[in-house]
Amino acid sequence: MSDMTNFSDFLRGVLPAKDISKINPIVYLHDPLRAAKSNAGTFLRRTSRHFPTSKEQNTNDKSYWVTFTPIEAERHFPYLSGITPAYENVFWRQMLDVVNELLDLIQSDKSEVDSPLRDGTTLRHVCMSTGVRHDAHMTGVYFAKANAMMYPFCEDPRRLELINVLMIMLWGFDDKCEKGTREETAGVLHEWRMRLASADRGCIESSPLQTYLDKTIAAIYEYDRVTGSTAGREMHHAALNIEYWLKPPANCENHGEYLAYRHRNVGALFVWSCVKFSLDLKVDTSAPRIAEWLGWASMHLGMTNDLYSWAKEAKEQSEEQGPANAILHLQQLLSLDERQAVEMLYSMILQKEALMYEQLLSWKNECSFDDDMWAFLRGVWATLAGMYCTVRRVLDMLESRAKFHRNKAQQLVDRDIDAEFRNGLKLIRAQ
Repeated sequence: MSDMTNFSDFLRGVLPAKDISKINPIVYLHDPLRAAKSNAGTFLRRTSRHFPTSKEQNTNDKSYWVTFTPIEAERHFPYLSGITPAYENVFWRQMLDVVNELLDLIQSDKSEVDSPLRDGTTLRHVCMSTGVRHDAHMTGVYFAKANAMMYPFCEDPRRLELINVLMIMLWGFDDKCEKGTREETAGVLHEWRMRLASADRGCIESSPLQTYLDKTIAAIYEYDRVTGSTAGREMHHAALNIEYWLKPPANCENHGEYLAYRHRNVGALFVWSCVKFSLDLKVDTSAPRIAEWLGWASMHLGMTNDLYSWAKEAKEQSEEQGPANAILHLQQLLSLDERQAVEMLYSMILQKEALMYEQLLSWKNECSFDDDMWAFLRGVWATLAGMYCTVRRVLDMLESRAKFHRNKAQQLVDRDIDAEFRNGLKLIRAQ
């Protein structure tokens, strides 16, 4: 854990210069290899893999994204991948108002549709308990930047805003599911589908939040109507049927079974549909060779998440379910220690990147795809790079939230100690 010395660059243009110096966020610079006391970085060599294409229109830099090379910035951001460069859409600042408006609506929502769990937790409580209301602007920046890195080539900021609404709602409901019991999950999923139902059906109860969500879904379908595409419908359908909250099986006899679970749990279909929607593409991804390649990309998404989050998830591992992380699963399956499991997963990620890249080179030589398909594949490739940065940013946010709650708890302890001290003084004076 460390302070980012150059964090002012991150906030330039977002906050007034006089306010930047007042913010001193904690940045969680978690390096999985270092955490596992591994020197795998010295013998598992990465090869920089730029997206291969001969299409001139796919290689020209446009005004709506910026390029950065995370490998060169590893001193600040541990980036365990050869996929480079990464990109960031310049429209992320325009998304801040939408993100903050949605967060405010969630926190103020008192709709009966937001049914409480047994412990009283609602979606509103989930949002408030993360400390969002105490540093809402920084939370909005995290969401906006993550979306801009995942889908950097989008030319229409409104499309990014619509994707961001779905992503934030997914984050909230995923958190609510985690706080509930297995029996309560079905109710939360019903609530999710009611909230995000098609606007023409609407939700059973209106509220400012629900009205906002209905307009969001209507806007997604309006894009399809105007362009003749089905990307919006596919994205909406994938969001409704996402399985973030799917629990890991109690026993996986091999690593393939775990990866099959993770393919569903990581929400890969939703991610790829967002790529299509962000680029307004009409591509058929059901062809066997494309579906296979996307399967590899989905594994990469899951393994990337697991590599960076294993230390956190190891502390939250439940005895009632199987390992919720590939590293924990490898430890259990192969009787590996922590360091060996981390190194094995890291090597699997690099192998998967090499396999995907070789397939791209083969397709480039065949020249069998149209421009839309190449744009889609390039978008997925950029998403894989952006995913590393997004996972890092989410971990940053989680650590900031954890620090907030630790400080809050300490304040309560200090207050109690102070109260006891004052009561003691009163007793002494009374005597």
